[in-house]
Amino acid sequence: MNPESPFGYMGMIKVVLAGGKPEEAMIYLEKAVQRGVSFEEVNIPEFKGLPGFAELMKKHFPDQVKD
Repeated sequence: MNPESPFGYMGMIKVVLAGGKPEEAMIYLEKAVQRGVSFEEVNIPEFKGLPGFAELMKKHFPDQVKD
């Protein structure tokens, strides 16, 4: 996995979610966002229920998140 590419992290999110590890998925989600994944790519139903998702979105996309 290229550590500079966000898309490897997006794949890892799906792998760890399938393994029942939502906390680990959030680690990969944060890394993907830090490396340039867009709001639209992460603001999907599959991720919205993850613990800490709302806080991550407010932190990285404050202009796009509605309270």
